Amino acid sequence: WIAGLASDPAVPESFRGHLIAQFSSPSDRLYQPGVPLDLQLKNPSATVQKIADENAKRIIDGQDGEDLDYHFRTGQLDAAAVLARVEKEVPELAARDPLALRTAVFNQLAAVNLPQAVSLLSGLPEPQRRDLVTTFALESYSIQPQELLETLNYVPPRTQQDLDLQRDLWERSTRSFQTHREEYPAWVQALPPGRNREFALCGLAEVTADPQLAARLRDLITDPALKKKAALHAP
Repeated sequence: WIAGLASDPAVPESFRGHLIAQFSSPSDRLYQPGVPLDLQLKNPSATVQKIADENAKRIIDGQDGEDLDYHFRTGQLDAAAVLARVEKEVPELAARDPLALRTAVFNQLAAVNLPQAVSLLSGLPEPQRRDLVTTFALESYSIQPQELLETLNYVPPRTQQDLDLQRDLWERSTRSFQTHREEYPAWVQALPPGRNREFALCGLAEVTADPQLAARLRDLITDPALKKKAALHAP
């Protein structure tokens, strides 16, 4: 009943805002059909990014219409086309903060196909691209080894901090990769020379319970500091 009043344009806007501010709780859905964005933001837990996230999920998952997630998975729509559909559904939000909406769509699509989703970030400054990609990779439980490799190649490190973060990503992800994929050790050893191979070798050498595999991996590491680091965790 309260949600109906809050979304009724016949009700004075000041009173609708009061309803949202007084009766919303952190667990409420932030998306409210028919409610202007400024009124939605009166929800104590609301931010533009949170509202963008909820709208992107709702629209892409097809909760109110076409299943864009399915179309993206099957290659019928690319990332740019999905973003355009979402922007069309929420024009006020798209006009207010296009980056928030683009970020929300990226995060939704990255869970399906990260290398394709990064195309949405091509027009952003490099620091923003790097932050969005690495944040997603750090928080993701579904990223696959090849996806991580392709994505990190998309945002090559520029500073020591970038290198440290990429190493941390490989170390964290390796715990999942080597547990669920029997072929992962062979995949790592077949990687072309470079920083990602070094980080992946070190990460796997640190977590494997197989002492022979750990020794082989350490022998393949060329970076002295990483070789020493891997040896500290030898099984």
